[in-house]
Amino acid sequence: MKLDRDSSKRDQPATPRAFSRTNTLGRASVVVLAGLGVAGLVALAAGSTPLPGVATITEDLRTAPEPIGRDDPAPIPAVRDVTAMVHAPGASTSNGAEADGSACVMQAPLTEVQLAEVLQAGYEAFYGRPASANRLACAWAHCAFEHGRGTKLFGNNLGHITTTGAWLGPTCVKSFTHKVSANPNRWASSSQTFRVHPTLEAGALDYWKLMDAQYPHVMIACDRGDSLAAARELRRRNYFTGPEDRYVQSLVQLYMEGLGSVLTKMATPPWPIGPKPVR
Repeated sequence: MKLDRDSSKRDQPATPRAFSRTNTLGRASVVVLAGLGVAGLVALAAGSTPLPGVATITEDLRTAPEPIGRDDPAPIPAVRDVTAMVHAPGASTSNGAEADGSACVMQAPLTEVQLAEVLQAGYEAFYGRPASANRLACAWAHCAFEHGRGTKLFGNNLGHITTTGAWLGPTCVKSFTHKVSANPNRWASSSQTFRVHPTLEAGALDYWKLMDAQYPHVMIACDRGDSLAAARELRRRNYFTGPEDRYVQSLVQLYMEGLGSVLTKMATPPWPIGPKPVR
């Protein structure tokens, strides 16, 4: 997990960076997309076509355990969820928390397309324009992996962003178990505190704010369609602490799936899948 290294900077609106006009699909992705065509993308989305140059992922990404959030200064061991330690959803809760600092509450799931729409809404709120297909597909792949394709959400928190004392909004606590690094055969429990937002759009805005302020090179790689470099940069910057191969391979495959079978179903698909936004 990654904590805010400059809390005062994190909680203020970041100056939007110049939007990349690079519309090519990047070093690895363009070759695959050009070679696969529409039918190939559909087959890839269905899992029947392996991604060239990337080891085939045999586990079901829809049921893979979600990684945990970030915003901590030091990485922690890879974790798995302890669902028994998370309260069941309550009728009076709408944002995934019973009260400030209470146990995180799982909220209603999103469809894959709804997850893309929410991320696009947050991007437009922060940057004042829609995200390109490359950038949105990267973000969708990232959040789809983190949140079980939209089925594992709490606190309207996208990206599993944790918090420090600089965060003045509500929070919730989630418990995990993890392997002890000194003895992989032992498991230990730990808890993390996560930000809670009033709406999913606010959570998406916070996600883009984090990416803009602390992971600009991830977005640069996304803009050129290089999902492999984007995933490796997330690891280099300690966004996740689990096995790198699984995380990176999953993000690359999900990126291709997002482009081929998710973003195309949005109400307004991002450019160049959809119409070019008017400046």
